[in-house]
Amino acid sequence: MIIMDNKTLNKNLPLVSVVVVTYNSEKTVVETLESIKRQSYPNIELVVADDCSADNTCEIVKKWLLHNADFFSETSTVFSSINTGISANLNRGISKAQGEWIKTIAGDDLLVDNCIETFISFAKIHHNDSVFFSRVNTFSVLKGEKRIIEAKPSVDMQSYIDYFNNLNAREQFLEMLKNGVVLQSPSLFIKKCVFEQFRFPEEYKYMEDHPSWFRLTNMGVHLCMTPNISVYYRIGNSLSKRGKDSFYSRAHMLSQSLFFWNEKRSYYIQEGISGGYDWNKKLLLKYEMVEAFTQNKKNFKTKVIRYIIEFIVNKMAKYELPKL
Repeated sequence: MIIMDNKTLNKNLPLVSVVVVTYNSEKTVVETLESIKRQSYPNIELVVADDCSADNTCEIVKKWLLHNADFFSETSTVFSSINTGISANLNRGISKAQGEWIKTIAGDDLLVDNCIETFISFAKIHHNDSVFFSRVNTFSVLKGEKRIIEAKPSVDMQSYIDYFNNLNAREQFLEMLKNGVVLQSPSLFIKKCVFEQFRFPEEYKYMEDHPSWFRLTNMGVHLCMTPNISVYYRIGNSLSKRGKDSFYSRAHMLSQSLFFWNEKRSYYIQEGISGGYDWNKKLLLKYEMVEAFTQNKKNFKTKVIRYIIEFIVNKMAKYELPKL
């Protein structure tokens, strides 16, 4: 563990900006901020970007910073007067950041205590890389009790991490196109200079992750995965993550559909990859049918309808790749 109390000594370490993105996060944001405060790495800038919350998130953040700013090398806030979506909020927060490295986190998730230190150590070993991901644990809070769902390590996962890291950027692009994206978005750790080359695509307001990984690898940027757990990702009882039937989930699926038709579909056609095209079309069809037949209500009847739709589409739908 790195132990330094002297801020002058801290300046010898790379400045890491932790960018917290919030929206109606009044019930969870203090817990997120406390997890950043507990980091074993000493040279951290804290940036909080809020996307026009309708609750008391901004007031809570201001009050917390008033009492805790001295724990960080720098602190700043970016509070939007209009709601713009996750991608734009991330862009505002990262643009404000001054660090060499950026760690993003949502205002209801938690960093593992040695998250930043571990990423910096890993980046020193993999010094040719500038975009990192790790494994993630999920957690939920029920009646005041936190329940952590461990991401169980497996030989297969470690083998896949080794396999993925040994691919070049072009091969990673094709791997994600053929077999889906396995990168854990909440774990992103990225150099500020790389962000400045691409930024998160604001046309997909609630899907900042997959379009970015495809664009980065298409630009020739290699992505690197670590076997460590760096983040606790909240599921369930959060204002921004209420499960499959939440506004966020529905908006995310709409952004996913937009990404497919505007961008990803052309990747499949150009590369001649039919399997991934078929899988994505089935996913979008299932979403549209579930939305139409259940109106996103959550009860036993709609759960049965969901399973029937998924079974029928998986068994009967078949899409051929369009020709150039």
